Amino acid sequence: DDSPADLHYTYGKLLEESGEMAGAEKQYRVSVQKDARYFKGWLNLGRVTAQGQKFDQAEHAYRQALLVEPASYEANFNLANALFKQKKYQTAIEYFENARRNESGREVVLPLASSYENTSQPEKAAKVYADFLKENPKDRVVLERLGYLYYRKTKEKDKALEQFNKLLK
Repeated sequence: DDSPADLHYTYGKLLEESGEMAGAEKQYRVSVQKDARYFKGWLNLGRVTAQGQKFDQAEHAYRQALLVEPASYEANFNLANALFKQKKYQTAIEYFENARRNESGREVVLPLASSYENTSQPEKAAKVYADFLKENPKDRVVLERLGYLYYRKTKEKDKALEQFNKLLK
């Protein structure tokens, strides 16, 4: 596709791959100015601004990407991460849950459960971990996090012991 948006996007990709993040960001901005429905431009603009710790700008870019493709795993997941980094845990939960509908891997489960913990919802965090463990019963990281959650947050020592026993086997 040789649209002006695509040309600026491709130039931005080249700059990004060369480590020229400021130039890449500028080109991605131009790509979405040329075409406000240019999904890849919004997604990459979000990524480079997040890498630059500009999470409010990343949040905006990912929200724009979701206006174009609401079901996108990548846009939902990255928006949730940008919100998480800004400690907007309650809002992040919505987008982590949207992402989890497409992909339920550890990449989504850990920050989703952590968001529930940070919003004083340890029971929901435990459910997220437990659901993941049904399909991945030997995942050490999730077993450990669930054990600590039971021990530290819910004070359910029997359940904590159960998780740590699974870890030690």
